[in-house]
Amino acid sequence: MDRCIINPLKLFCPLFALALFTMACLKSVIVGDQALKPYAAMYDVDRGKYGFTPLPTTGTVLIEGRSSSGGYDAMLHYGGNPNRIVAFRWDGRAY
Repeated sequence: MDRCIINPLKLFCPLFALALFTMACLKSVIVGDQALKPYAAMYDVDRGKYGFTPLPTTGTVLIEGRSSSGGYDAMLHYGGNPNRIVAFRWDGRAY
C-alpha cells in the first residue's frame, strides 16, 4: 500500500514565512494615535444605521496597507470582543 507522508517542515516553513510577512505589514497603534488621523472620516459614519457596533474608544488598532488584490487601500483592525475591521479606499484626497 502506498502511503503519502507530508514532511511537516515543507508545510510549516511557507506558513511561517507568510505569517512573518503579514505581521511586518501591520503597524500597531493605540486608539487616538496621530497615525489614525487620515482615517478620521470613519467616525462620521452612522454605524448603527448599518447594523454595526460602535468602534472602540480605547485599545490597540493594527493599520494595514494596500491589499495585494486591490480590494482596499488601507484596513484598520480593532481588537476586542467583538473585533472590528474597517476597510478604506483612497479617492485621491482622503480615505
